[in-house]
Amino acid sequence: MGRGPFPTSPGGGSAADDLARALRDLYRRLNPPMPRPVPPPPIPVPVPVPGNPPAPAPGTVPGTTPGAQAPPAIPESLTGEGYEAPPFTGTNTQTRLGETVRAENRIRRRTKSCCHPVQFRTVWLRRGNVPVSNRMRFRPTFDESDFLRGSGGQVAIQRGHQYQIDTCGNWEYTCRGGGRIAQPDGERSASCWMREAKYQMPRPTRGFGDNDYTPPHDASRIQRQFQTYGVVANNPDPPARPCWHIGLDVNCSQAGGPIVYYYGLLVANRLAGIVRHLPAIVEAYNEINRANEALRNRDAE
Repeated sequence: MGRGPFPTSPGGGSAADDLARALRDLYRRLNPPMPRPVPPPPIPVPVPVPGNPPAPAPGTVPGTTPGAQAPPAIPESLTGEGYEAPPFTGTNTQTRLGETVRAENRIRRRTKSCCHPVQFRTVWLRRGNVPVSNRMRFRPTFDESDFLRGSGGQVAIQRGHQYQIDTCGNWEYTCRGGGRIAQPDGERSASCWMREAKYQMPRPTRGFGDNDYTPPHDASRIQRQFQTYGVVANNPDPPARPCWHIGLDVNCSQAGGPIVYYYGLLVANRLAGIVRHLPAIVEAYNEINRANEALRNRDAE
């Protein structure tokens, strides 16, 4: 008995052809074509009326490029006698609870970085012979007991050494460039950056005022230090090259004014770098304990 056409075949044909056609129809029903995306409508751009300048966008500064953020206010302690705060551009900053916690100074380069991490760390940077811990008279606990072992200035120095060890390591380095010698507190060899730790006594602290992070007698020394960093980073001695794009990573134990101050020094010396708030671990832990104890005492009342 001869085989007839597939029942669903409109014009006859073999059973294999009819089965293939049925499978294709089933596949199309199970996998419908995706609709083409519709482009969004154009955003209307207001045309300024001649004689009336357009109003600035919210959060921008009039008279500057679009998107420029207003710079944070520089504390009066930085602009008083003994200070020459460098200009603050207000770009690439981050704030938390109204205080600046991070500021980055980016410099446009004509060439890509040719950083050589191994030569940067082992040849250009020369590690010191004495660890920082050997210069410490006592190990600070970052509480009132520190003042029983030394004066306010001595406590600040010992806490600064401990903060430097915790954030940048126990060794300092020496590097040269442009006839200057810089002594960074640490290194970020992966990006050919130096590191610097800046500890600030919390305010108010015994024997220190609001200017504790940059005392007037230290302002000129700090400015000379960052000038040296700028010269060495932009004109490094061999084997380093300018295309290494050497920069500086600055850690500050207090947010706000110190971040603004040291960021201004980066800008003034055309030094690529980041200033970030990195609290002292033990000091932050003690502060949390004091806050918790105050809450417990208030609840007990």
